[in-house]
Amino acid sequence: MSKNSDNLSSPDKGPERLGSKRLLIAVAVYFIAVSLIIGLPSYRIILAPGRHTILQVGERTFTPRDLIKRMRLKPPGPGTNQLEWATDVLQDIQNLELIRQEALKQKIEVSEQELDRELKRRIMASASSEEKFEDLYGSWLRRLRLKEEEYRTWVQSDIYRVKLFQRFLDKVPATAEQVRIYAIVTNTAMKAEAINARLKKGDDFSELAKEVSIDLETSKKGGEVGWIPKGVDELAIQGQTQNMGILTKTRDEAEQARGETLAVKLIDDIAFNLPVGRVSPPLNTIKGFYFLKVAAREPHQSLSEEHRGLLANKAFMEWLTETARKGAKEGWIKWDWGSETYNWVIAHLD
Repeated sequence: MSKNSDNLSSPDKGPERLGSKRLLIAVAVYFIAVSLIIGLPSYRIILAPGRHTILQVGERTFTPRDLIKRMRLKPPGPGTNQLEWATDVLQDIQNLELIRQEALKQKIEVSEQELDRELKRRIMASASSEEKFEDLYGSWLRRLRLKEEEYRTWVQSDIYRVKLFQRFLDKVPATAEQVRIYAIVTNTAMKAEAINARLKKGDDFSELAKEVSIDLETSKKGGEVGWIPKGVDELAIQGQTQNMGILTKTRDEAEQARGETLAVKLIDDIAFNLPVGRVSPPLNTIKGFYFLKVAAREPHQSLSEEHRGLLANKAFMEWLTETARKGAKEGWIKWDWGSETYNWVIAHLD
C-alpha cells in the first residue's frame, strides 16, 4: 500500500523539481551575465590591449606588446611627447613591414652572414676591446627583454631598408639640369627692403651677402649655395638648418625668421625660372626673406653624391607614402590605435 502511495505522490513532485532546475539555471545565467558585464571591461583594460591587433600590414599583424618592444629600442628625444613618440614608432613598424614586403617582391635577400655581421657591428660599436660579443649580446637582449629571434628580425628589416633604398639610388642619373645659386638671407621685412634698395643701386651681390646675410654657411662664401638640381631644396638642408630652419648669427634671429609666412619652393619654382645673372625680388618664406641670384645654368651638370642621395630619398619616401595610402584605402593596412591601448602601452613600457 505504501508503495502505491509513493507512486501516486511522485507526479506531484515532478513540476516542483522542474521548477527548481529552471530557477537554478536562471540564477546561474544571471551570475554569468553579471560577471561578463563586470569582467569584460577589466579584461579589455588589463589583458586584451596587450594581445589584440593594433596594426595589420597585409597578412602581418602587430600587437601592443610588439610596439612596446620596439619603443625600448628607439627611446624618445628630450621633450618628446609620449603619444607622438609611440605613434611614430608604430608608423616606423608599418614602414619597415612595407619595405620588407617590397624587398621580398623584388627578390632582395639578406643572408645569415650579413645579419650576423650587422648584429655584431651594432653590439660592439660602443664596447671596449676586452668585452666579448656573446656576453654583451646576451646582456643587451635581457635588458630590453627581447628574444633573439625578435631582435634578428628587426635588424633584418633595417638591412632590407638599406638594400631597397640602394635600388632607388641606382635609378638616379649621374647628371641633371642644375642651376648655380647665390643667396642673401635676412629675417625682417625692413632689412629686406634695405637690401633690395642697395641691390637696385648696384651693390655687388656677393659683397652684400658677406656683409648682411644671416646664413653663416653661405655668407662667408659670398652667398654661394652651389649647383642645385630640381627636387632638392638646398636652402633647407645646409648644415645647422636641419635644427634651426636657417643658419643665423644669433638664436633670436633664427626664431624671428620662423614666422607664419608664405612658404615658397625656392629652387624649383623660383631659381629655375630666373634668367642667368638676374636677382629675384625678396622672397618671404617660412625660413626668412631670401634674395636669389642664378649665376649659371647647365642642362647636364654632374650630380654630387649628396644630391643623388637626396633625390633617391625623395623618391623612396614618395613611394612609401603612396604605398601606405593605397594600403589604407584598399583595406590591407589597418590601424586600431586609441587612447585605451596607448595608456596600456605607456603603463607597461618599463
